[in-house]
Amino acid sequence: MAEIPSILLKIAQLLEDCDYADHKKIVCLKQWANDLLSTSSEHAELETLAAIQGVIAGMNSLSDIYLSPPACSSTPKSEANQMLSKLIIDLDRCVRRKLGL
Repeated sequence: MAEIPSILLKIAQLLEDCDYADHKKIVCLKQWANDLLSTSSEHAELETLAAIQGVIAGMNSLSDIYLSPPACSSTPKSEANQMLSKLIIDLDRCVRRKLGL
């Protein structure tokens, strides 16, 4: 199960590095990672996974994010967005597999 929290934390870090304005989303991603790492309840795990699945695609989702790193960043805009896209695809694949979809 450590794969999903790791991806969530990587996405959160990428958003922070690119000065993404929606800090609530970053906090939420970190909280979900923590919840998955600390829960021993299958029900709580499934609820968290369902919540994550709900923000992967659709309106105001992770897929809607366009990153624009600050000028001082060593990561170009296109690379940051490619990294985000790959992480979202990996997250979707892992969540679907865990939920049996």
